[in-house]
Amino acid sequence: MGAEVRYTDPDLSDENLLLFKIRSESPRWGAHDTLFLTDLETRNLIQLTHFPETLTYLTGKKLLQVQNRFGVFHSDDTLGNFQPSPLFPSFIEDSKILRGSLSPVNVAPNGRYLLYVVGRTPAFGDLYFVDLDLGERHLVSNGIEIDLTSTPAVWAPDSSFFVYSKKGTIYYMSVRQLSEQGGINEEYRQMGVGQIGNISPGGETSLYYLKGSLVYEVDSGELFTRAFYRGYLDIGRLVGKIPFSFDPNFDSFWVSPAGTHMLLNKGGRNLFLYLLSTEDFSSTGDSQSLPYLYLPRNIRIQRVLWNEAGLLTILTAGSENGRAKSQIFRIDAQEMAASPAFGQVDLQDVRDILLSPDASQAAVVFANRVAVYDYQSWRKTKELEHSSVMQVAWVSEEQLVVAGSSTIELHTLASSSRQLLGISQADASSFSADENAVVAIIADRTYQRMLDDGPATNRWSESAAKLRSRMSTSASYRVYLEETPDRLYKNMLMIRDRERLITSALLSRDGDALEPFPDEDEALDFLTFDHGSRIRRREISLAFNVIDSVEGLPTILSTLSEFNLRCTFFINGGAIRSYPDAIREIARSGHEVGSLFSIYFNMTDARFRLDTEFIKLGMVQNEDEYFAATENELSLLWHAPYYFISSDILQATREMNYVYIGRDVDPLDWVTQEMNITTKNIYLPAATLVERVVAEKKPGSIVPIMVGIPDGDREDYLFHKLDLLVDALLKRGYEIVPVSVLIEHAE
Repeated sequence: MGAEVRYTDPDLSDENLLLFKIRSESPRWGAHDTLFLTDLETRNLIQLTHFPETLTYLTGKKLLQVQNRFGVFHSDDTLGNFQPSPLFPSFIEDSKILRGSLSPVNVAPNGRYLLYVVGRTPAFGDLYFVDLDLGERHLVSNGIEIDLTSTPAVWAPDSSFFVYSKKGTIYYMSVRQLSEQGGINEEYRQMGVGQIGNISPGGETSLYYLKGSLVYEVDSGELFTRAFYRGYLDIGRLVGKIPFSFDPNFDSFWVSPAGTHMLLNKGGRNLFLYLLSTEDFSSTGDSQSLPYLYLPRNIRIQRVLWNEAGLLTILTAGSENGRAKSQIFRIDAQEMAASPAFGQVDLQDVRDILLSPDASQAAVVFANRVAVYDYQSWRKTKELEHSSVMQVAWVSEEQLVVAGSSTIELHTLASSSRQLLGISQADASSFSADENAVVAIIADRTYQRMLDDGPATNRWSESAAKLRSRMSTSASYRVYLEETPDRLYKNMLMIRDRERLITSALLSRDGDALEPFPDEDEALDFLTFDHGSRIRRREISLAFNVIDSVEGLPTILSTLSEFNLRCTFFINGGAIRSYPDAIREIARSGHEVGSLFSIYFNMTDARFRLDTEFIKLGMVQNEDEYFAATENELSLLWHAPYYFISSDILQATREMNYVYIGRDVDPLDWVTQEMNITTKNIYLPAATLVERVVAEKKPGSIVPIMVGIPDGDREDYLFHKLDLLVDALLKRGYEIVPVSVLIEHAE
């Protein structure tokens, strides 16, 4: 997918009101339209539809929050009439549309406070705190790593403080101190080393900090003292131990609301349920069998629900044969003395599960409906039909909001009633015949919004009104669309003032020009292909090298699927022999697959004699093993281990009709901390690697990315930041394509 923005369907009334749509794209939801109204005399904008890329019910405020690329919107106390929040950037205020992924908004449990990151570079940004009651925004810290899935911060259950991570250190911030004093210097707010994955909420007021194999309970009342005297005092009270060393890159954990149990996800696929205890040294003679769940490698945990009674529900998501797959598991932590096992629920294609405010019910989200279950007995009590469900939010035990790609509705369970709160997008729209209303068609229903309501209200209601033909001319103005190549906005909405004889764009688009193409192309070699054309298209290839391990592959495949990308993988014979099921999943996901030879070794080693025949035999062996594992053929693309090249390799490439694929950007994701000892400044953290690639890429670049973990130590891995890299490239107008497409477009 791209990240382009396009104006569509302008419609001009006799009173010089202009109705128009903006088509934009989001990584998860694809292309969608947003409807706007403006008065050409004043140029004031009113947003009429609100596509719910995210939806949150703010408990303490009793308001709905919708977020999309046009801003953050809050409802009134009727849960409708969405208006942009002045505390966030919005299209209404600055005419800018966010391209690519949204910056997640982290809502405090009380619904009053919000946290979000404003990106400053491809991988880093500033963390802001918002107080909705006071209408204030405060800068918390800068240089925060961007996370596209969640704000890298965790709220205490009572909303009195939060913690965030920055450059391998965890910091806390008290809401009272931030609001009253602007905050204590960051140096005195250090909790310890780690990432935000080292922190989990639990209990009524506490957070839990897992460091190494020790679990600490962190209480808000002691934070400042313990942080100030760090080195002398532990950051919290020791409450548990685990028999592993915790790695936040691959591990995660959750603490029960009662603070008595912990669920540990080791390595992304090994789930253990523990009773939190500091006793692990002396033997009492009583051994216990822990509940354990072993997940397939291509599965990730999407949601963990835990009520006060200890009933635990886990939703997993992944892919199988190129299709999305979900599973639900349940277990009662209070029955550990009886050695319970995880049980699987017979439900398929589940997108999400959400607990009601009192944890008595669970809303199970599917693509076209929401099923409500009694959480304890898991008995279905209600089913709500809704086309194309996107987001769901509980309002109370009896009401929940279901937001789809067309409408946002409030469902009341007891009465089985539904109320329209807003329109996400319309299939068709125009002014009414008398031009007193805006008319929107969604499937077989017609809605209207009266224009005499004024900009303070945004109410849609069902109507019998008819669409009229769109008009482009009034007595005073004429409107038209003008293509704008080499800009992120693919066209402009132009306004011709017929009285003053002036033509101008409706909205200024300064600063949205794409990076310029080089003045001239670089020489291309179609036998050893290192890059595509520099001047024809803004395209780039990400080439994933699968050598002898598949760590990170589920993350890679999930990210590529979310962004709807088809890329190129190079597969080594060792990976085919060791992980045939993982290689099959790559093939079934529709990606292009090339060869990385049958064995992986240093071809410059003098102990080996490489000739053309040896290379050809290794290539044929890799072809045969790949076909045996997948029943597919390899593409005629390859490169040798370590990108080694020689005259014999080139001769074998010619004779077998392959193209040897090089690269022109080395992200250095294979560099370990040990290598930094001999070659200074070569090691870079994953977020900095993202910035390196974005800075060095050009049109036609080929960027290799390592699948698996290199021999040696790294703090983090580039494949964990793949979504950040993809998002940064899309925002800069690049299309990510397989290597074969680069070759085709370069010829």
